[in-house]
Amino acid sequence: MNVHGYCTRCKRIRRVNVTAPFTGTPTGICAECQQKEVDTRARVGELTIYVPVGPITSIIDPGSAVVGRPGNGSRTTVYYESGRHYEEHDRTFDSLLLHAASRLVTKYPTIALASLQDDELIPVGTYDYASKTHTITDPTTFNAWRAHART
Repeated sequence: MNVHGYCTRCKRIRRVNVTAPFTGTPTGICAECQQKEVDTRARVGELTIYVPVGPITSIIDPGSAVVGRPGNGSRTTVYYESGRHYEEHDRTFDSLLLHAASRLVTKYPTIALASLQDDELIPVGTYDYASKTHTITDPTTFNAWRAHART
């Protein structure tokens, strides 16, 4: 249902799509913000899932979702999410990966990013931001990394 209400993305009063019955001021996402998200997803394409190696593993929690794009030259900027501050049921790899990828895509200001030498990263899969799906291409390395995830 398209009604006049509060957009939770841009924080403005405008026409928003509301899917559930509401009481009080309707909230939802306006068409402009929805289009921005569609454009962002189309622009992003596929990201690389990494497992870090070496000294950086003392900073990035074991089992964290680490995602980035191969850089120009010998460095790659990655964003990561450990789920350190999440409830246990929210620590699925899909959830962690979505948070890390969303930070990368929006260039969200965070301390959970690093610019690493390519030899400090092992590519283990890909993440399609548009469909929110991932494919693991190196399950041995990936599973060894995830085995040490927080529980």
